[in-house]
Amino acid sequence: GKLIIPSSVSYIGYYAFSQCKYLGTVEFTDVSKPTFEGIVFDEYYGSGFTFQGCDKLSNIKLSNNIVTLPSYFASNCKALGIVQWSSRLKSIHDNAFQNCTGLEMADLSKTSLVKIGKNAFANCTAIKKVVFPNTLESIDTYAFNGASIGTNTELGKLIIPSSVSYIGYYAFSQCKYLGT
Repeated sequence: GKLIIPSSVSYIGYYAFSQCKYLGTVEFTDVSKPTFEGIVFDEYYGSGFTFQGCDKLSNIKLSNNIVTLPSYFASNCKALGIVQWSSRLKSIHDNAFQNCTGLEMADLSKTSLVKIGKNAFANCTAIKKVVFPNTLESIDTYAFNGASIGTNTELGKLIIPSSVSYIGYYAFSQCKYLGT
């Protein structure tokens, strides 16, 4: 099924749509005047779990009113293949897309991303290509651990922008195709 979240929504509680087994597409509608803080995602003990474990979720379209993605936002969504990123996105929190084994690309180039949290894309074994924006400053621990970066497209290529000042330990470990 499809879920359309209207622009009138300014707050989403933790576990709001977690474990929705038949949810296939999520679309956040754009707003004409985005708020400074964007949609607020509540976190339970530091974790949002908004769409965590939605087995059939394959497509997420983020609106221009999303600035931060909470921890475990769409973790364990194994069918997730497409994410349309918000141009105002500044932070992807810990484990946000962990174990999304269907996600093949993370083109973050048109975002305003500053920080990628711990394990944000860990065990996303299908990710072959990642493109970072020039606003990125921090890639935290295990962020892309186990990704397949470098396979099939632009073999072995990953460009880390000069704006990055921090790369956490094991950030790209087990990316076996990187540099091939």
